[in-house]
Amino acid sequence: LLRGDYGTKVTIDYSPFTTRATTAATLVDYCAEVFLGGRISAEHRNAIVNAVNASGTDAFERSRTAIYLILTSAQAQVDR
Repeated sequence: LLRGDYGTKVTIDYSPFTTRATTAATLVDYCAEVFLGGRISAEHRNAIVNAVNASGTDAFERSRTAIYLILTSAQAQVDR
C-alpha cells in the first residue's frame, strides 16, 4: 500500500507527514502518536529515527520509511 501498488484507486495523503519530515525525531513522534497512540519505547524510537535519517533528505521517502517501520513494528501489532 505504501509503495503505491494499488494504482490510482488508492491514494494516501502524505502531507501531514512530509511537512514534519525535516526533523526525523519530529516525524517519528508524530507517526507514533497517529499509529500507536504515542506508545513507543525509547529504543524503538531511536532505531526508527536513525533509519529515517539514513533514508536521505527526500521528505516523501523519509515519511514512507517512518510510517512503514512504525506500522510493521511489534508494538503496532499489540491489541490494547
